Amino acid sequence: MVIANTLENDMDAISNCIKYDYTNGLVEGKNIKIKCIEITMYGRCSFNLLRKKVLAVELRHYAN
Repeated sequence: MVIANTLENDMDAISNCIKYDYTNGLVEGKNIKIKCIEITMYGRCSFNLLRKKVLAVELRHYAN
């Protein structure tokens, strides 16, 4: 019963998933990575330091 109600509520999302080839998975992955960095730096930084840390992580990722 609960699963059927959930599927009915998400019918638009399900049909869009089948209909289109693209996904927002890459964007969501970047958001999660930034949130993890924010959590580890909580209370210790300003926006500028957070920005530098995010850019450093991305540069390190692409350097390898």
